[in-house]
Amino acid sequence: MKNDIRQMIKTVIEEDAVNFKDHTSKVLYEKVGQKLEEQYKIEQLVQNTDWADAAEQIWAHRYEWMPLRGWYAQAHWKAKYFGLERPWY
Repeated sequence: MKNDIRQMIKTVIEEDAVNFKDHTSKVLYEKVGQKLEEQYKIEQLVQNTDWADAAEQIWAHRYEWMPLRGWYAQAHWKAKYFGLERPWY
């Protein structure tokens, strides 16, 4: 009977370990994929943006980002304005 209980416990622990590994691998894979997508968006933004026009657009919307407190909040607004999910720093 003790061996049966030990075997059951061992089986549960092994299954949990496999499930944890699979879940962790999936989460890491998704995060890496998200980072690569974000990097691609940034590369496309840098390559395909008319920066003089972009500066004019940002300045035209200054009433939206200037009241934000701190450079981080303002940079975050600008990143979102250009379609990035989060700032790149």
